[in-house]
Amino acid sequence: CDCLRFGPCHPHFLNAWFCRLVLMGQILTRMKMTWLGFRTRGNPDDRRWKSTFSIMVKLTIAYYVLDILTSPADPETGDDDVNVTLNSVIGSAMFFYTTYVLIQLRATLRHVYSIPEESCLCLYEMGLCGNNPREGICGSGSGGGGDDDGSSSTRLCTSGVAVGWEDVCCAFWCPLCVAGQMARHTVDYEERGRRAVCCNEVGVENWEEDDAYEGVVRVGEGSVLVV
Repeated sequence: CDCLRFGPCHPHFLNAWFCRLVLMGQILTRMKMTWLGFRTRGNPDDRRWKSTFSIMVKLTIAYYVLDILTSPADPETGDDDVNVTLNSVIGSAMFFYTTYVLIQLRATLRHVYSIPEESCLCLYEMGLCGNNPREGICGSGSGGGGDDDGSSSTRLCTSGVAVGWEDVCCAFWCPLCVAGQMARHTVDYEERGRRAVCCNEVGVENWEEDDAYEGVVRVGEGSVLVV
């Protein structure tokens, strides 16, 4: 496991543990995606990704404030049912949002870097919401891998690429590890001048807009999800 590869005080590690939305916002910005998981890289006029990080920071602050305000003093007494209910609703909403965006983000990274699914393939064989890894769950992808502008025909995916069972399972069961892996996959922290930082838009110094796509040739030509 590479969790502590750069030490326990590395900004990437700390964000993954304590401010996961902030780290996700940095990765989304690297990939030119919005806070809802839409890809914008194929459209030079679409600059919504520029505000992704600030939105994720605001969501983080809002969540912690609301969580504190609605936390009952003693949930076991049942004297504050309203706050208990509100706190549960807020926590559940944040969990589903985080899981959904992680799924879109992970599917996009596999699409961009041509990484096929290796796990959870038995779920396709069982016929659970799809039987073709290339098309994804319930045909969330077009079957052809999609175009670089994210314009493929989709049903479950705002990012415009096929969502696989592996993406769902990893995002649901291991969100911390998934966020950390994607952060390392989109930047080389050992590269000279790439010092990690906690609170800038991409989590690293000296970043150019398309650095995450460096070396990627013809994104989305169907090499992804072919098992």
